[in-house]
This record gives sequence, structure tokens and C-alpha cells, in this order.
Amino acid sequence: MIVKSSDSDQTAELVDQITGELRRLSSEKLATVRDFVAFLASRDDDDVCLDCLLTPHDMTLASQDALKKLWDSPAEDAAWADL
Repeated sequence: MIVKSSDSDQTAELVDQITGELRRLSSEKLATVRDFVAFLASRDDDDVCLDCLLTPHDMTLASQDALKKLWDSPAEDAAWADL
């Protein structure tokens, strides 16, 4: 016989799993996770302003890895060498 957990038991289990994964992340990745959670929350609540939840510093941290891939290259170094 299979016994199904209640929704609250499943939710608690998921929270525990997510918490364990979060503990292994760097602070930069945690900031990205926080931004994503804010985004998910805003999808369910039209009154939440995503731009209001993100500080300029948060946006800088969230975009840092993506921009590094574009800007950290020999071609970019050459383009800016004269400055």
C-alpha cells in the first residue's frame, strides 16, 4: 500500500531540499536565486513591482556573469586599449 504525503509534508520536504542546495551556493549565486524567487512571486501577484525589489547593486550582481562572457575577451581588450 502506497501512502501519499499531505501537501504540507511535501512542501516542508521541498523547503528542506532547497535549503540544503542553497547552503552550497556562493553569495553571488544566492543573489541570483533571490532575484528569481522575487520574479516568481511577482508572477502571482500583480501588485509586486519587480523593479522595486531589485536594487541597482542586485541587478549588477545578477548581470555580472553574463556580461563577463561578453566583455572579458581579447577583442574587447584590444578595442579599449587606447583609453
